[in-house]
Amino acid sequence: MAGGRAADVVVAGGGIIGCFVAYYLAQRGVRVVVVEATGIGSQASGRAAGIITPSWGPVPKEILNLHPATFRMHVELATRLPDESGIDYGYELIPHVRLAFTGAGAAGLRQWQREREAEGGRVRWLAPEDARKLAPWLTCEPLGGVVTEIEPQCDAFELVRAVARAARRRGAEFVAGRVAGIKTEGDRVAGVSLEGGATLSAGAVVLAMGPWTGLAGEWLKVRLPVAPQRGQLFTLSEGADPTAGERVGVWSWDLGGFILPKRIGGTIIGTTREDGVGFDRSVTAEGRRAVVANAALISGAVSEGAIVSERACLRPVSEDANPLIGAVPGWRGAYVASGHGGNGIHFGPVTGLAVAELIADGKSRFDLTAFRPDRFGVHAACARSGAGA
Repeated sequence: MAGGRAADVVVAGGGIIGCFVAYYLAQRGVRVVVVEATGIGSQASGRAAGIITPSWGPVPKEILNLHPATFRMHVELATRLPDESGIDYGYELIPHVRLAFTGAGAAGLRQWQREREAEGGRVRWLAPEDARKLAPWLTCEPLGGVVTEIEPQCDAFELVRAVARAARRRGAEFVAGRVAGIKTEGDRVAGVSLEGGATLSAGAVVLAMGPWTGLAGEWLKVRLPVAPQRGQLFTLSEGADPTAGERVGVWSWDLGGFILPKRIGGTIIGTTREDGVGFDRSVTAEGRRAVVANAALISGAVSEGAIVSERACLRPVSEDANPLIGAVPGWRGAYVASGHGGNGIHFGPVTGLAVAELIADGKSRFDLTAFRPDRFGVHAACARSGAGA
Protein backbone atom coordinates (compact mmCIF):
# COMPACT_ATOMS: atom_id res chain seq x y z
CA MET A 1 0.00 0.00 0.00
CA ALA A 2 1.38 3.37 -0.93
CA GLY A 3 2.33 5.71 1.90
CA GLY A 4 0.15 8.71 2.56
CA ARG A 5 -3.16 7.15 1.50
CA ALA A 6 -6.20 8.78 3.09
CA ALA A 7 -9.50 7.58 4.53
CA ASP A 8 -12.19 8.99 6.79
CA VAL A 9 -11.71 6.22 9.35
CA VAL A 10 -9.05 3.57 9.88
CA VAL A 11 -10.06 0.48 11.85
CA ALA A 12 -7.12 -1.37 13.37
CA GLY A 13 -8.13 -5.02 13.55
CA GLY A 14 -10.10 -7.33 11.29
CA GLY A 15 -11.92 -9.45 13.84
CA ILE A 16 -15.66 -9.50 14.41
CA ILE A 17 -15.69 -6.11 16.14
CA GLY A 18 -13.58 -4.31 13.56
CA CYS A 19 -15.56 -5.80 10.69
CA PHE A 20 -18.90 -4.76 12.19
CA VAL A 21 -17.58 -1.23 12.78
CA ALA A 22 -16.58 -1.09 9.11
CA TYR A 23 -19.91 -2.57 8.01
CA TYR A 24 -21.99 0.07 9.77
CA LEU A 25 -19.67 2.93 8.83
CA ALA A 26 -19.78 1.91 5.17
CA GLN A 27 -23.56 1.76 5.45
CA ARG A 28 -23.40 5.48 6.22
CA GLY A 29 -21.16 6.26 3.28
CA VAL A 30 -18.05 6.77 5.42
CA ARG A 31 -14.73 5.96 3.72
CA VAL A 32 -13.33 3.27 5.98
CA VAL A 33 -10.20 1.14 5.75
CA VAL A 34 -9.65 -1.94 7.92
CA VAL A 35 -6.02 -2.88 8.57
CA GLU A 36 -5.45 -6.51 9.59
CA ALA A 37 -2.08 -8.12 10.20
CA THR A 38 -2.76 -11.85 9.90
CA GLY A 39 -6.02 -12.27 8.02
CA ILE A 40 -9.69 -11.45 8.53
CA GLY A 41 -11.06 -13.45 11.45
CA SER A 42 -7.73 -15.20 11.98
CA GLN A 43 -7.56 -14.57 15.72
CA ALA A 44 -10.16 -15.10 18.48
CA SER A 45 -13.19 -14.17 16.37
CA GLY A 46 -12.65 -16.86 13.77
CA ARG A 47 -11.68 -19.54 16.28
CA ALA A 48 -14.61 -19.06 18.66
CA ALA A 49 -17.43 -21.49 19.30
CA GLY A 50 -19.89 -19.19 17.54
CA ILE A 51 -22.61 -19.30 20.19
CA ILE A 52 -24.87 -16.26 19.95
CA THR A 53 -25.62 -16.00 23.64
CA PRO A 54 -24.29 -13.99 26.57
CA SER A 55 -24.87 -16.95 28.87
CA TRP A 56 -22.00 -19.29 28.08
CA GLY A 57 -20.04 -18.04 31.09
CA PRO A 58 -19.95 -15.33 33.76
CA VAL A 59 -21.02 -12.02 32.23
CA PRO A 60 -21.25 -8.65 34.02
CA LYS A 61 -24.76 -7.25 34.34
CA GLU A 62 -23.71 -4.05 32.55
CA ILE A 63 -22.98 -5.74 29.23
CA LEU A 64 -26.12 -7.86 29.61
CA ASN A 65 -28.07 -4.63 29.19
CA LEU A 66 -27.00 -4.64 25.53
CA HIS A 67 -28.13 -8.23 24.99
CA PRO A 68 -31.70 -7.53 23.75
CA ALA A 69 -30.47 -5.10 21.10
CA THR A 70 -27.62 -7.22 19.79
CA PHE A 71 -29.77 -10.35 19.79
CA ARG A 72 -32.40 -8.64 17.65
CA MET A 73 -29.65 -7.47 15.32
CA HIS A 74 -28.31 -11.01 14.92
CA VAL A 75 -31.77 -12.33 14.10
CA GLU A 76 -32.31 -9.58 11.53
CA LEU A 77 -28.82 -9.99 10.03
CA ALA A 78 -29.46 -13.69 9.53
CA THR A 79 -32.29 -12.81 7.13
CA ARG A 80 -30.11 -10.73 4.80
CA LEU A 81 -26.38 -11.05 5.51
CA PRO A 82 -26.01 -14.36 3.63
CA ASP A 83 -27.49 -12.70 0.54
CA GLU A 84 -25.46 -9.51 1.02
CA SER A 85 -22.23 -11.45 1.32
CA GLY A 86 -22.88 -14.65 -0.60
CA ILE A 87 -21.70 -16.60 2.47
CA ASP A 88 -23.73 -19.10 4.48
CA TYR A 89 -22.33 -18.74 7.99
CA GLY A 90 -24.30 -21.58 9.52
CA TYR A 91 -26.80 -19.56 11.54
CA GLU A 92 -29.35 -21.81 13.21
CA LEU A 93 -31.44 -22.10 16.33
CA ILE A 94 -31.14 -25.40 18.16
CA PRO A 95 -32.09 -26.46 21.69
CA HIS A 96 -29.43 -26.01 24.36
CA VAL A 97 -29.51 -28.19 27.46
CA ARG A 98 -27.64 -27.10 30.58
CA LEU A 99 -27.12 -29.79 33.19
CA ALA A 100 -26.40 -29.50 36.92
CA PHE A 101 -24.48 -32.19 38.79
CA THR A 102 -24.28 -30.71 42.30
CA GLY A 103 -26.77 -29.20 44.70
CA ALA A 104 -25.14 -25.80 44.43
CA GLY A 105 -25.11 -26.12 40.66
CA ALA A 106 -28.82 -26.98 40.56
CA ALA A 107 -29.64 -23.94 42.73
CA GLY A 108 -27.59 -21.70 40.49
CA LEU A 109 -29.21 -23.12 37.39
CA ARG A 110 -32.68 -22.55 38.87
CA GLN A 111 -31.73 -18.92 39.44
CA TRP A 112 -30.44 -18.66 35.86
CA GLN A 113 -33.76 -20.07 34.66
CA ARG A 114 -35.71 -17.42 36.59
CA GLU A 115 -33.54 -14.64 35.13
CA ARG A 116 -34.06 -15.83 31.56
CA GLU A 117 -37.81 -16.21 32.13
CA ALA A 118 -37.94 -12.66 33.49
CA GLU A 119 -36.42 -11.54 30.19
CA GLY A 120 -39.19 -13.34 28.33
CA GLY A 121 -37.14 -16.36 27.27
CA ARG A 122 -38.54 -19.85 26.90
CA VAL A 123 -36.67 -21.87 29.54
CA ARG A 124 -37.97 -25.18 30.86
CA TRP A 125 -36.69 -27.25 33.78
CA LEU A 126 -35.76 -30.84 32.94
CA ALA A 127 -35.73 -33.96 35.05
CA PRO A 128 -32.79 -36.27 34.18
CA GLU A 129 -35.02 -38.53 32.11
CA ASP A 130 -36.34 -35.53 30.16
CA ALA A 131 -32.78 -34.48 29.34
CA ARG A 132 -32.03 -37.96 27.97
CA LYS A 133 -35.11 -37.81 25.78
CA LEU A 134 -33.80 -34.63 24.20
CA ALA A 135 -30.25 -35.96 23.90
CA PRO A 136 -30.33 -39.78 23.91
CA TRP A 137 -26.54 -39.89 23.67
CA LEU A 138 -26.09 -38.62 27.25
CA THR A 139 -24.40 -41.07 29.60
CA CYS A 140 -24.23 -38.76 32.63
CA GLU A 141 -26.40 -38.71 35.74
CA PRO A 142 -27.30 -35.06 36.37
CA LEU A 143 -29.59 -33.79 39.11
CA GLY A 144 -31.55 -31.86 36.51
CA GLY A 145 -31.21 -29.20 33.87
CA VAL A 146 -32.87 -26.61 31.71
CA VAL A 147 -33.54 -26.46 28.00
CA THR A 148 -33.64 -23.24 26.01
CA GLU A 149 -34.52 -22.39 22.44
CA ILE A 150 -33.32 -18.80 22.63
CA GLU A 151 -29.65 -19.15 21.70
CA PRO A 152 -28.69 -19.34 18.03
CA GLN A 153 -25.28 -20.42 16.84
CA CYS A 154 -23.14 -20.04 13.75
CA ASP A 155 -19.70 -20.75 12.38
CA ALA A 156 -17.70 -17.85 13.81
CA PHE A 157 -15.10 -17.67 11.05
CA GLU A 158 -17.72 -17.69 8.31
CA LEU A 159 -19.66 -14.96 10.12
CA VAL A 160 -16.58 -12.71 10.19
CA ARG A 161 -16.01 -13.40 6.50
CA ALA A 162 -19.63 -12.57 5.73
CA VAL A 163 -19.54 -9.25 7.60
CA ALA A 164 -16.23 -8.31 5.96
CA ARG A 165 -17.44 -9.13 2.47
CA ALA A 166 -20.71 -7.26 2.97
CA ALA A 167 -18.76 -4.25 4.27
CA ARG A 168 -16.47 -4.42 1.25
CA ARG A 169 -19.46 -4.47 -1.09
CA ARG A 170 -20.70 -1.33 0.65
CA GLY A 171 -17.39 0.40 -0.04
CA ALA A 172 -15.13 -0.50 2.87
CA GLU A 173 -11.54 -1.36 2.03
CA PHE A 174 -9.46 -4.06 3.69
CA VAL A 175 -5.66 -4.00 3.57
CA ALA A 176 -3.03 -6.35 4.91
CA GLY A 177 -0.59 -4.77 7.32
CA ARG A 178 0.41 -4.49 10.93
CA VAL A 179 -0.33 -1.20 12.67
CA ALA A 180 2.90 -0.05 14.33
CA GLY A 181 1.83 3.31 15.72
CA ILE A 182 -0.69 6.13 15.75
CA LYS A 183 -0.04 9.37 13.86
CA THR A 184 -1.02 12.45 15.86
CA GLU A 185 -1.31 16.19 15.38
CA GLY A 186 -1.56 17.95 18.73
CA ASP A 187 -4.34 16.27 20.66
CA ARG A 188 -5.88 14.68 17.59
CA VAL A 189 -5.12 11.39 15.86
CA ALA A 190 -4.26 11.74 12.19
CA GLY A 191 -3.96 8.12 11.05
CA VAL A 192 -1.70 5.12 11.54
CA SER A 193 1.75 3.99 10.56
CA LEU A 194 2.38 0.41 9.47
CA GLU A 195 5.33 -1.89 9.79
CA GLY A 196 7.54 -1.26 6.80
CA GLY A 197 7.05 2.49 6.88
CA ALA A 198 3.73 2.97 5.06
CA THR A 199 1.25 5.43 6.54
CA LEU A 200 -2.49 5.84 6.28
CA SER A 201 -4.05 9.20 7.07
CA ALA A 202 -7.52 9.42 8.58
CA GLY A 203 -9.69 11.71 10.63
CA ALA A 204 -10.51 8.91 13.10
CA VAL A 205 -8.93 5.66 14.23
CA VAL A 206 -10.77 2.75 15.85
CA LEU A 207 -8.69 0.39 17.98
CA ALA A 208 -10.28 -3.05 17.62
CA MET A 209 -7.13 -5.05 18.16
CA GLY A 210 -8.44 -7.66 20.58
CA PRO A 211 -5.92 -8.52 23.31
CA TRP A 212 -3.32 -6.36 21.55
CA THR A 213 -5.37 -3.23 22.26
CA GLY A 214 -3.26 -2.46 25.31
CA LEU A 215 -0.29 -1.92 23.00
CA ALA A 216 -2.17 0.82 21.19
CA GLY A 217 -2.90 2.36 24.55
CA GLU A 218 0.84 2.58 25.15
CA TRP A 219 1.24 4.43 21.86
CA LEU A 220 -1.26 7.02 23.06
CA LYS A 221 -0.09 6.96 26.68
CA VAL A 222 -3.56 5.88 27.79
CA ARG A 223 -4.36 2.90 29.96
CA LEU A 224 -6.46 0.40 28.00
CA PRO A 225 -6.21 -2.74 30.16
CA VAL A 226 -7.10 -5.61 27.84
CA ALA A 227 -5.26 -8.89 28.31
CA PRO A 228 -5.32 -12.26 26.51
CA GLN A 229 -7.18 -15.27 27.84
CA ARG A 230 -6.53 -18.51 26.01
CA GLY A 231 -9.42 -20.77 25.06
CA GLN A 232 -9.01 -24.21 23.47
CA LEU A 233 -11.63 -25.98 21.33
CA PHE A 234 -11.63 -29.37 19.65
CA THR A 235 -13.65 -30.95 16.84
CA LEU A 236 -14.79 -34.57 17.04
CA SER A 237 -14.50 -37.00 14.17
CA GLU A 238 -17.75 -37.85 12.45
CA GLY A 239 -17.40 -41.52 13.32
CA ALA A 240 -16.84 -40.80 17.01
CA ASP A 241 -19.41 -38.01 17.34
CA PRO A 242 -21.77 -39.10 20.14
CA THR A 243 -24.53 -36.74 19.02
CA ALA A 244 -25.13 -38.85 15.89
CA GLY A 245 -26.98 -36.07 14.17
CA GLU A 246 -29.14 -35.12 17.17
CA ARG A 247 -29.31 -31.32 16.90
CA VAL A 248 -28.99 -30.31 20.53
CA GLY A 249 -26.11 -28.71 22.39
CA VAL A 250 -25.37 -29.88 25.92
CA TRP A 251 -23.49 -27.95 28.62
CA SER A 252 -22.29 -28.93 32.07
CA TRP A 253 -23.42 -25.95 34.14
CA ASP A 254 -21.25 -26.51 37.21
CA LEU A 255 -18.47 -28.88 36.14
CA GLY A 256 -17.51 -27.13 32.91
CA GLY A 257 -17.53 -28.24 29.30
CA PHE A 258 -19.94 -28.56 26.40
CA ILE A 259 -20.68 -30.73 23.39
CA LEU A 260 -22.07 -28.69 20.54
CA PRO A 261 -23.09 -30.04 17.12
CA LYS A 262 -22.98 -27.39 14.41
CA ARG A 263 -24.45 -27.21 10.94
CA ILE A 264 -21.10 -25.99 9.62
CA GLY A 265 -17.89 -27.19 11.23
CA GLY A 266 -18.86 -30.48 12.87
CA THR A 267 -19.33 -31.14 16.58
CA ILE A 268 -17.07 -29.19 18.91
CA ILE A 269 -16.14 -29.62 22.56
CA GLY A 270 -14.67 -26.97 24.82
CA THR A 271 -13.41 -24.90 26.38
CA THR A 272 -10.62 -23.63 28.59
CA ARG A 273 -10.31 -20.21 30.21
CA GLU A 274 -6.60 -19.67 30.76
CA ASP A 275 -5.34 -16.36 32.10
CA GLY A 276 -1.72 -15.37 32.44
CA VAL A 277 -0.48 -17.24 29.37
CA GLY A 278 0.54 -14.10 27.50
CA PHE A 279 0.14 -14.25 23.74
CA ASP A 280 0.80 -17.99 23.48
CA ARG A 281 -1.91 -19.40 21.19
CA SER A 282 -0.69 -22.99 21.42
CA VAL A 283 -2.96 -25.96 21.90
CA THR A 284 -1.65 -27.83 24.92
CA ALA A 285 -1.82 -31.42 26.09
CA GLU A 286 -3.18 -30.19 29.43
CA GLY A 287 -5.92 -28.20 27.73
CA ARG A 288 -6.87 -31.14 25.52
CA ARG A 289 -7.09 -33.50 28.49
CA ALA A 290 -9.18 -31.05 30.52
CA VAL A 291 -11.66 -30.38 27.70
CA VAL A 292 -12.01 -34.08 26.86
CA ALA A 293 -12.48 -34.98 30.54
CA ASN A 294 -15.26 -32.42 30.94
CA ALA A 295 -17.00 -33.54 27.73
CA ALA A 296 -16.71 -37.17 28.83
CA LEU A 297 -18.70 -36.31 31.95
CA ILE A 298 -21.55 -35.50 29.57
CA SER A 299 -21.04 -38.43 27.21
CA GLY A 300 -18.60 -41.23 27.89
CA ALA A 301 -18.20 -41.70 24.15
CA VAL A 302 -15.86 -38.69 24.00
CA SER A 303 -12.17 -39.53 24.05
CA GLU A 304 -8.94 -37.93 22.89
CA GLY A 305 -8.91 -40.38 20.00
CA ALA A 306 -12.13 -38.81 18.71
CA ILE A 307 -10.48 -35.43 18.04
CA VAL A 308 -9.81 -34.56 14.41
CA SER A 309 -8.95 -30.87 14.71
CA GLU A 310 -7.96 -28.43 17.41
CA ARG A 311 -7.65 -24.70 17.82
CA ALA A 312 -6.85 -22.10 20.43
CA CYS A 313 -7.73 -18.42 20.55
CA LEU A 314 -6.79 -15.45 22.69
CA ARG A 315 -9.90 -13.75 24.01
CA PRO A 316 -9.55 -10.05 24.85
CA VAL A 317 -10.50 -9.70 28.53
CA SER A 318 -10.63 -6.31 30.23
CA GLU A 319 -9.66 -5.59 33.81
CA ASP A 320 -13.28 -5.46 35.00
CA ALA A 321 -14.69 -7.95 32.45
CA ASN A 322 -16.71 -5.23 30.69
CA PRO A 323 -15.64 -4.17 27.20
CA LEU A 324 -14.11 -0.83 26.32
CA ILE A 325 -16.38 0.99 23.88
CA GLY A 326 -16.05 4.67 23.09
CA ALA A 327 -13.67 7.60 22.77
CA VAL A 328 -10.09 7.20 23.96
CA PRO A 329 -9.58 9.76 26.74
CA GLY A 330 -7.43 12.74 25.90
CA TRP A 331 -7.52 12.28 22.14
CA ARG A 332 -9.86 13.60 19.50
CA GLY A 333 -10.73 11.11 16.78
CA ALA A 334 -9.52 8.02 18.70
CA TYR A 335 -11.97 5.25 19.61
CA VAL A 336 -11.63 1.82 21.13
CA ALA A 337 -13.81 -1.27 20.80
CA SER A 338 -12.30 -4.26 22.58
CA GLY A 339 -12.33 -6.36 25.74
CA HIS A 340 -15.45 -8.44 25.12
CA GLY A 341 -13.87 -11.64 26.43
CA GLY A 342 -15.68 -14.64 25.01
CA ASN A 343 -18.69 -12.59 23.94
CA GLY A 344 -17.33 -10.76 20.91
CA ILE A 345 -19.44 -12.74 18.46
CA HIS A 346 -22.60 -12.04 20.43
CA PHE A 347 -21.99 -8.35 21.04
CA GLY A 348 -20.31 -7.65 17.71
CA PRO A 349 -23.33 -6.08 15.97
CA VAL A 350 -24.30 -3.70 18.76
CA THR A 351 -20.69 -2.67 19.35
CA GLY A 352 -20.08 -2.03 15.66
CA LEU A 353 -23.22 0.05 15.32
CA ALA A 354 -22.54 2.01 18.52
CA VAL A 355 -19.01 2.97 17.42
CA ALA A 356 -20.21 3.85 13.92
CA GLU A 357 -22.84 6.14 15.46
CA LEU A 358 -20.29 7.81 17.73
CA ILE A 359 -18.08 8.58 14.75
CA ALA A 360 -20.71 9.50 12.17
CA ASP A 361 -23.38 11.07 14.40
CA GLY A 362 -21.45 12.19 17.46
CA LYS A 363 -23.55 10.03 19.79
CA SER A 364 -25.00 6.54 20.07
CA ARG A 365 -28.53 5.39 20.78
CA PHE A 366 -27.09 2.88 23.28
CA ASP A 367 -26.06 3.65 26.85
CA LEU A 368 -22.31 3.09 26.83
CA THR A 369 -21.60 4.66 30.22
CA ALA A 370 -20.37 1.42 31.80
CA PHE A 371 -17.96 0.84 28.93
CA ARG A 372 -16.28 4.25 28.81
CA PRO A 373 -12.54 3.72 28.26
CA ASP A 374 -11.71 6.56 30.66
CA ARG A 375 -12.97 4.53 33.64
CA PHE A 376 -9.45 3.12 33.99
CA GLY A 377 -7.72 6.50 34.16
CA VAL A 378 -4.86 7.82 32.05
CA HIS A 379 -1.15 7.15 32.25
CA ALA A 380 0.66 9.73 34.36
CA ALA A 381 3.16 10.29 31.56
CA CYS A 382 0.58 11.45 29.05
CA ALA A 383 2.94 13.74 27.17
CA ARG A 384 1.67 14.51 23.71
CA SER A 385 5.24 14.58 22.40
CA GLY A 386 5.65 10.89 23.12
CA ALA A 387 2.36 9.68 21.71
CA GLY A 388 2.85 10.12 18.00
CA ALA A 389 4.20 7.43 15.74
